Amino acid sequence: MRFVMDANVLVSGIFWSGPPNQILRRWLEGRGILLITAPILAEYREVIERLAEDSELGARWNVLLTEFGEIVPPAKFEAQLCRDKDDEKYLEAAVGGRARAVISGDKDLLILRQISGIPILTPKAFLSFKSEV
Repeated sequence: MRFVMDANVLVSGIFWSGPPNQILRRWLEGRGILLITAPILAEYREVIERLAEDSELGARWNVLLTEFGEIVPPAKFEAQLCRDKDDEKYLEAAVGGRARAVISGDKDLLILRQISGIPILTPKAFLSFKSEV
């Protein structure tokens, strides 16, 4: 299954157990395709480097993301769709990469419920979503 994950979910999955960690483990097992655009990858890198206590962890995740994530062209929208303009990149990746779901804990994204028929789900809801991940 093709999916987009916001940076907070990614970081939660890296540093703590729970549904975000389960999603990351399944992705690393090849049970899903994480869709990434250049702006998303830049945010992932910045947040991981800021929170990681050692540079080795940041370097390891940079390799995993670039080797196992799929870089997609972002869709462009005529109008702003999300209350937080910084979150638009996740919507652009989902539509541009033909995702089956967007995974987020961010209320500014979750309030939308879907984008172009693509559901926006919490990590827990995503794990229950009918999918291969």
